[in-house]
Amino acid sequence: MSREGRIGGATLRTATIILTVAVLMLLLAPSCAAEGSSVDGDIHDDEYEFRVSLGDGHFTLYWKFLDNDTIQMAIQAKASGMVAVGFDPTVRMKDADMVIAFRQATGEFDLHDAWSLGETGPHPDDVDEGGSFDLLKYTVKESGGVTTAEFTRLLSTGDDLDNDIPREGKMTLIWATSDTDEFATYHTRRGTAIINMGTGEFESTEYPVLWPYHAISMSLAMIFLAAAFFCVVYKRRLKKKYLNYHHWLGTIGVAFATIGLIIGVYMVAQLESGHIRVAHSTIASIDLALAFTALAMGIVFQRRRDMKRKIRKPHMYVGALAMLMMAATVIAGVMYVFPA
Repeated sequence: MSREGRIGGATLRTATIILTVAVLMLLLAPSCAAEGSSVDGDIHDDEYEFRVSLGDGHFTLYWKFLDNDTIQMAIQAKASGMVAVGFDPTVRMKDADMVIAFRQATGEFDLHDAWSLGETGPHPDDVDEGGSFDLLKYTVKESGGVTTAEFTRLLSTGDDLDNDIPREGKMTLIWATSDTDEFATYHTRRGTAIINMGTGEFESTEYPVLWPYHAISMSLAMIFLAAAFFCVVYKRRLKKKYLNYHHWLGTIGVAFATIGLIIGVYMVAQLESGHIRVAHSTIASIDLALAFTALAMGIVFQRRRDMKRKIRKPHMYVGALAMLMMAATVIAGVMYVFPA
């Protein structure tokens, strides 16, 4: 073969190799882009196309679309415990597709693909409810009291326990944080937002966590009402003082119940739909009516001597029923906040 032939053959082989590599690069470009996404737990400048800051900067959500089917997201919060985000709930937390990050007992961080079964949970893992774990890649880090979780997932996973994430249009989002490293822990801060996934525009609300104050008020009400009741039971030991003790303890109990009711009404007012249908609220409403009735009967008992005999037993029965209903209210409240 002549020198010109050898050169021509080499040139043809080189061109063939270059063309093959170029075709492979074009074919693999989309998957490389997805695989090359930086899911390292560090938020870099200009890494994400969209960003919304919620709760006065306490919680931040980042996202970008890797291709037509995949999204990369990051949640970052000023919390050293549990950090969670939920997509498209129907009422409060119910039917929310959740991603929950927290530190395990071993010290390592974990990310859960979960589903909320009720308005206040629980939110078990998808895999425990017959679904699947659909986070493709993920990383969780904590530094200086700030927790960051990054993950990728398909916009539509095909899992019944996941909600689709739209490329365009609005989506409801809920978020919560806690400084306690437990999967089922109750949050210390929470909020909700309506986000336009295609533009990054949003409207948000953060709800103050008032249930501990409500619970303390109702628990103190139960204690004071019970003490007032037992003043009557042991009146022989207390002698003439029992009536004053009974009156003041009962009054204080009703006052705490009223404070608890006011807090409860404010909490209900935060919701998109009232929850008087919930057993806790119904029992509490009946109990407060009984407590006020018992207090009014006690005042009449003290001030109307001609009514003492007629009102004494009904007053005792109503007071005892109010105390029992208060105990039922506290138990129902605990079951509502911490469902099994």
